Amino acid sequence: MKKKESYLLLIVLVLFFFTSCSYFMAKSHSSAYKAQSELSQKFQKDYYGDKEVYTSTEENISVKQSAGEEKGLVSPVRKLIRTADLTIEVESIPLSVSKITKIVDEVGGYISHSTLSGEEQSQVADLTVRIPREHFQECLDRVSLIGKVKNKEVNAEDITEEYIDLEARLHNKKVEEARLLKILDKAFKVRDILEIENELSRVRGEIEQFEARKRLLSNQVEYSSINITLVPTIKISAPERFWDLGPTVAAAIKMLLTIIKVLIKIVIWLFFLLPFWCIPLLLIWYLWRKFKRWLIGISKRYFSEEDS
Repeated sequence: MKKKESYLLLIVLVLFFFTSCSYFMAKSHSSAYKAQSELSQKFQKDYYGDKEVYTSTEENISVKQSAGEEKGLVSPVRKLIRTADLTIEVESIPLSVSKITKIVDEVGGYISHSTLSGEEQSQVADLTVRIPREHFQECLDRVSLIGKVKNKEVNAEDITEEYIDLEARLHNKKVEEARLLKILDKAFKVRDILEIENELSRVRGEIEQFEARKRLLSNQVEYSSINITLVPTIKISAPERFWDLGPTVAAAIKMLLTIIKVLIKIVIWLFFLLPFWCIPLLLIWYLWRKFKRWLIGISKRYFSEEDS
């Protein structure tokens, strides 16, 4: 009986030992995690100061939306890049290009690219125009009226998330640049100064890239693009008949009348010019008779001498 009690007491002690170990291990892990969090927050505060730091696109959007809801503000305007492709059939390519140029100037846009190819009767023009976003639909409608629209495609690309993420990255890099400048002012060792300057050069390069990308996106949002292709109208002629007697007879009568007119003109000219030709003709006839008689006289003398 005492032996069973001893075994039972031993089992209870073992269970108590393992339970205590698990409790202290969990408490140790919790304390370590808490210390690590406090250390991370302290480092972030020491490095970035009291300025706002953006972490990710999703967190940034949710934080901004929550702040906007608390303050009663309207959500930011969406950033859309609008583009359109038009193929228009027109009667005159040069005239249509002039009309498009006038429309673009009136809405405050400009032509960024234009090409003209083909011969005079089969010219094709390709234009790319940039239009302020508030006049995009107006310009699209007005350009569509210069001819017969054969193809029309309108697209809108939403870059709001990319733009917000870009602004967040740019903000963080500028904060990092400011902190590096403060650290650089307090540095005394040459090695530390060189390392900070290298890091500062890298950060400034990234800031320039982000700012260039931001300017490009802003320009694409503010000015929409319309790609216009102008093609000439295809004229379909009626098929020719195998043989048409009417036009042939009409052409023959026309030719006969033309010949008669020419002959009448010749007779009229000869009639009026005949007095001027009479004297030369009579002189030629007289000289020919004299020459003929002289030739006959010589022939007779020649034959008479041979007979004698």
